[in-house]
Amino acid sequence: METRRLGGKFDVIRLGMNCVDCILKVESVENLNRVSILDWTIQRGGKASTAMVAAARLGAKTSVITRIGQDEAGELIISEFKSMG
Repeated sequence: METRRLGGKFDVIRLGMNCVDCILKVESVENLNRVSILDWTIQRGGKASTAMVAAARLGAKTSVITRIGQDEAGELIISEFKSMG
């Protein structure tokens, strides 16, 4: 199988959605009307960015084409992308 660089700069380019995931640690989900949150975190998510981070960790030169909002969630996404190079 032949591998070529796309445009000479990237191995993989992905067009897709970015989002922010809010991950909650709960005691139990037996009663969905009342759930106690023990801890929580926010992190970047979305299929396109998650796939490109995984490919980059395997050594590929990656890029994501996406739209990012001008709000706190957008700032978090940009900050995390920058921290990953």
